[in-house]
Amino acid sequence: MKKVLFMTVIFAISMSLNASNDRPVTFEQLPQKAQQFIKQHFSNLQISIAKQDMDLTDKNYDVIFVNGDKIEFNSNGEWTNIDCKYGNVPDSAIPSEILNYVKTYHKDLTIIKIEKDRRNYEVKLKNKIELIFDYKYNFVKYDD
Repeated sequence: MKKVLFMTVIFAISMSLNASNDRPVTFEQLPQKAQQFIKQHFSNLQISIAKQDMDLTDKNYDVIFVNGDKIEFNSNGEWTNIDCKYGNVPDSAIPSEILNYVKTYHKDLTIIKIEKDRRNYEVKLKNKIELIFDYKYNFVKYDD
């Protein structure tokens, strides 16, 4: 019985530690860098919801537009994920080296999603092909 109680307590603690704390925020409550990015690259879209996601170690922001496009920002306001399910990522929001590669080798396709982390950029094209670039924008491989 003690073992079951102990496991239940451990499970409850781990669930509460992993639970995110989403809360709606206004555009003005987003980091300044995120506000500037949206004004520069997505000024023609209306924001449906902006929210702050806090967990134990980090704070992130999600901005979802009325048309379904979504941008995720880190706590500094730098974009980490741009997902344009029903359109394409604006060329102005894509690093020029990546954009040039896509226009050269996949000229009839557009980028519908771009994600960056500490090591690389993942780019998803309209035909669902995924490309991986290193942090210096060099093409590395196709992702399965």
